[in-house]
Amino acid sequence: MRGELTEWAGAAKAGDKDAFSQLYTEIYRDLYRFAFYALGNAADAEDAVAEAVCEALYAIPGLHEPAAFKTWMFTILSRVCKRSIKRIIRARNELAFDDLDELGDDARLQEALDIRHQLSALPDADRTIVLLSVVGGYTSYEIANMLKKPAGTVRSKLSRSLSKLRTEFSE
Repeated sequence: MRGELTEWAGAAKAGDKDAFSQLYTEIYRDLYRFAFYALGNAADAEDAVAEAVCEALYAIPGLHEPAAFKTWMFTILSRVCKRSIKRIIRARNELAFDDLDELGDDARLQEALDIRHQLSALPDADRTIVLLSVVGGYTSYEIANMLKKPAGTVRSKLSRSLSKLRTEFSE
């Protein structure tokens, strides 16, 4: 599959819109999952993915390495999510995950709300690292390349963040 992604990315870079469509079809679920956990709701996640895909479609001629398409795409999505979070905070003055507690007593819903709440408490950079690792499945080296940080820094931030989340959930 990775070979097909590289082939499609090369074709998309050369201007083939069908190849870009194939790339989008292959990675949409991963993009959406990342955006959903970063932003906390389906509508914002869909908007962020759509915005990131539009940016990528416009910028794909500048893609340096077709084999790195997925990483490049997540980098764009990460930037879009950060901008979205800033807009949401400005619009609402703060993220109000606590209001969602009234939706019901379903244990799975409550667990999902707790996860989102704990993720929102992490600093932006740490939350991005956790999401890229846990949701995106990227290694610390891949995340380091995306975020332009040393791999050791990424590993230590990931370890501290996951430890903090474990502590919060064990209480």
